[in-house]
Amino acid sequence: MILGSVEEQLRRLREMYPQAEVVERQDGSILVTVGDLPLSPGWNKERITIHLFLPPGYPTAKPNGFEADRDIALASGQKPSAGYGEHAIDGRMYAHFCWQPQTSWENNPDELWKRVKFALMRFSEVRS
Repeated sequence: MILGSVEEQLRRLREMYPQAEVVERQDGSILVTVGDLPLSPGWNKERITIHLFLPPGYPTAKPNGFEADRDIALASGQKPSAGYGEHAIDGRMYAHFCWQPQTSWENNPDELWKRVKFALMRFSEVRS
C-alpha cells in the first residue's frame, strides 16, 4: 500500500509526465517508469526511458540514483566512465546511474518529478 505522501509525489510526477507508469512490487518497493523523454546530443539515442526504483520504506529510504535503457551509450559507443553500472529488476537488466543531486534529500510533493529532471540534466552534462 502506497503512503499518502508518496501518492502525492506520484500525482505531481504525472502532472509533469503523464506517461509515467507505476508498479507496486511484492517487497514494498515501487518501480516508476517515465518513457519517451528527449535525450540531449552526445548520446546514441534521441529518446530515453528513465526508471526510478523506490526501495521498500520509501520515502524514508531514498532511491540510489536511477535506471535507464540498458543500451544507452555515448555517441562514441562507449559507456559512461563514472557512476555507471548495471542493475537487474525482476530479471530485466537496466543501465544504473548512481548520480545523485547535490541538494539534500527532501521528502516533498515535487521530489519524484525533480528526480526525472535531474536525470535528464545529468545526461546533458556528461560527454565522456
